[in-house]
Amino acid sequence: MNIYPVILSGGSGSRLWPLSRQALPKQLLPLVSSQTLLQETVLRVRDLCDVGLAVMPPLLLCGNEHRFMVAEQLRQVGVASLAILLEPLGRNTAPAVAAAAQYLLAHDADALMLVLPADHLVGDVAAFHRAIAAATANHLLMAILGMLSMVRDRAPWQRQHGRAFGHGPQWEYSLRQGDLHLSLVDAIAAGDPARAHAVMREHLSEIAQLMSARPA
Repeated sequence: MNIYPVILSGGSGSRLWPLSRQALPKQLLPLVSSQTLLQETVLRVRDLCDVGLAVMPPLLLCGNEHRFMVAEQLRQVGVASLAILLEPLGRNTAPAVAAAAQYLLAHDADALMLVLPADHLVGDVAAFHRAIAAATANHLLMAILGMLSMVRDRAPWQRQHGRAFGHGPQWEYSLRQGDLHLSLVDAIAAGDPARAHAVMREHLSEIAQLMSARPA
C-alpha cells in the first residue's frame, strides 16, 4: 500500500509574531535547526523508506501567497512534491484534508494518507517512524499520532473570559468543538479504536454543521 504524505502548510503562524508573520509563517522559518520546519517535515517522511514503507512524493497544501517559497524550500532539500494544492481561503484543517483526499482519490484509489502539519517538531524521529509502520501493519482505518494534553478541560480560556468578551458565535463554536475533541481523546486514551470510530460516526453530522456554521 502506497503512503502519500499530505503536508499542511497553510497556517499564518500568528502566535509567534513578530518572528512569524503572514508573509513568512513559522513553518517556513529555521526555528530549531538550519532547516525550516517544512523542510524537516518533508525529510522526516521521506526517510520512512528506511523502515520499509512505500512512501510516495508528498502532497503539499498552502496559500497562494506562499506557493513559490514552499516550492523553493523543497527544491533546496532535494524533495520533489506530487503536487502543491493552493488554498483560496484558509479554513483550517478539515477542508484542507478533504481537498487532499479528493485529489488523491483521483490519483490513486488505494492511497493511504499520512496527514501532517508542516510546523511540528518531532524529537524522536525513530519512534515516529515506528508508530507509522505499526499503524500501517495493523491496517487501521484511522490512526492518530500525537500527545495527550496534561490538562483535560474544554476551552478554559473561553470560559474564564467569555463574560468579559461576550458569549458570541465564536465562543460558542469553540466550546462545542472542544466537547467533540474531548470525547474523541477519551476514546483514544482508552486504547479503544472501535469506540473512537463510533464517536466519529456519531458526531459526523455535528462536525459538518460546525464546519458550515463556523464564524469567519
